Amino acid sequence: MDELNTRLAAFEAKENERTIARDFARESGHLLPLPNDPLVTGITPTPPVDRYGMVTVKMCRYSARSSSSTARSPSRSPATT
Repeated sequence: MDELNTRLAAFEAKENERTIARDFARESGHLLPLPNDPLVTGITPTPPVDRYGMVTVKMCRYSARSSSSTARSPSRSPATT
């Protein structure tokens, strides 16, 4: 048990000497340069709305509520003759 505690204490002492700057300096020679192209992190789909008011994006279906759907249209009263 004492040997294990000694090994653990030696590991912790060595680990406490590490810093991000030292790790980066050691590993920077293995890193590739960053690409000049901008990173695209998302897409902006414009899927069509089907007759049920649903859109499909990458095989997932979603309800396609538009901002105008929250406004109620005036209801028509039956025509009297």
